[in-house]
Amino acid sequence: MFCVWNRYTCCATALTSVTRLSLDKVNYYSPRVDDVRVGWADEPVSLQTPPQGAAIMEGGSATFTVQADGGPPLCYQWVFQGAIIPGACGATLTLTNVQQWQAGTYSVTVSNHVSSLAGGAATLQVDPVPHAPLILVQPQSHTVPAGNAASLAVVSANS
Repeated sequence: MFCVWNRYTCCATALTSVTRLSLDKVNYYSPRVDDVRVGWADEPVSLQTPPQGAAIMEGGSATFTVQADGGPPLCYQWVFQGAIIPGACGATLTLTNVQQWQAGTYSVTVSNHVSSLAGGAATLQVDPVPHAPLILVQPQSHTVPAGNAASLAVVSANS
């Protein structure tokens, strides 16, 4: 089965104190409505849930999410260490195969035609992947009579 998802934003203006909004499905191929939000078109941006910090291992993935409200459409822009992240313009920022240089502070600015609001800062901690030690010299075999002590030695280094 092939599905296509489309997102449409529609604003309706109330002409009286009571307005009726009707969403009718015309036929099988008409779009299905999954979400309807009602609010004031000139409502300023408000932050409902700021992004939360995270600690991950190098090579892992991190996701930051912000929830905001306000008159549509809401525009998002993610920032890393004060610099705009090109193309990061949604309510969620996902980083994959994260490297040490990506550790730091992430924040988001949410805006609409009425206002702009900088979201709280979220810190990403990236821990290095632990490496197994490297064996430089293997222990040597020894034959000892029963009841006598034996000593084995190995030389290793961190890789």
